[in-house]
Amino acid sequence: MIKTVIRNFLFDAIKFTPRGGRIMILSSQDGRHAVVSVQANGIGMVQEILSSIFSVKKKQWQIVTEGEKGTGLGLILCKQFIEQHGEKIWIESEPGQGTTVSFTLLLA
Repeated sequence: MIKTVIRNFLFDAIKFTPRGGRIMILSSQDGRHAVVSVQANGIGMVQEILSSIFSVKKKQWQIVTEGEKGTGLGLILCKQFIEQHGEKIWIESEPGQGTTVSFTLLLA
């Protein structure tokens, strides 16, 4: 499940970042938890999309850098996978500045 989450984060970062953009995979430790993030300087999201990104009821399409569409359905599955591990997932984004998607994992 964790591999699927990271893969989805990376695919989204590639899809929403223009050619020549920057994508970074970051990790840190916060107490007994690892924090894993994928940060991209892509197109970012407006607050309206960001506020409902994990909701199945309010899906919005967002046109991405090469003209394809993104629905956010992969992020909903990622949220379920992370929560099944008893952990947290969150997104920080600003239009034109990029997006950072992060989750925590309990360290062994």
